[in-house]
Amino acid sequence: MIVDDEYMLLRGYRKIIDWAALGLEIKITEQNPLTALLQLQETPIDILISDMNMPELDGPSFVAQAKEIQPEMALIVILGYSDFDYVKAGLKQGAVNYLKKPVDTDELVEALQSAIKHIEKQKNYQQMADLAMQAQTGALLQSTDTQNGKNLMQKLQISRDQNIRLIGILNPKPPMELVAYLQMMTTVKGFFRGSGLYYPFSRKRYTTKAIY
Repeated sequence: MIVDDEYMLLRGYRKIIDWAALGLEIKITEQNPLTALLQLQETPIDILISDMNMPELDGPSFVAQAKEIQPEMALIVILGYSDFDYVKAGLKQGAVNYLKKPVDTDELVEALQSAIKHIEKQKNYQQMADLAMQAQTGALLQSTDTQNGKNLMQKLQISRDQNIRLIGILNPKPPMELVAYLQMMTTVKGFFRGSGLYYPFSRKRYTTKAIY
C-alpha cells in the first residue's frame, strides 16, 4: 500500500520498478491518509509506503494509527524534507527504511528488499512461537502434574479462574465453516487435528480450546 497526497507520484510508483520481480503487488494507492486508515481495517497489507507530509493528517499520527491497525506490516517512510521529528516518529513505529523525495529507484528497491527480509524474519519467529504453543498446549492437556499444569497455563496466559473447555468433533477433517465460526469467538484459542497437531488462532489471549 502506498499513501501519498501527490497523485502523479502515486501513478509513477506503479511504473518506477518491476514490482512483480520482487514478488510484490501494489494493492492500494491512496492520496488521503484518513481514507487509507479505513482501507487498512479491511485489507491485509504486508508493506506500507507512506509520505510523512500530508495535509489531511500529519505523517507521525498516520503511521502510528496505521501500525495500531496492522502492527505486523513493514513500514517505509518517505520524507520530502529533512525533519528530525518525522524521522523520530518513524523510528518509534519501526520503520524499515527512509527515502527522500524524489525517490531514487535503486534506493526504493533496496528498501523493499529490506522490508521483505523483515517480514520473512517475523514469519519465521511467529512459526517458532506457534510450534512452542502447540507443544505447551498439548502438554497441558495431557499433564497429570498439578504444578506442571499451572506453569503451562501461566506460559499460555490462561488464568486459573478461567475454564478450559474441550470440544470434540468426530470428523476426519474439520469443516472450514466450523473453523471460521470458532475463529470469530474470542474465547476459542485454536484447534487440534486428528494428527494431534495444534493450530492456534492468531490472537493474544484465549480461554478455550477446540479439538477435532
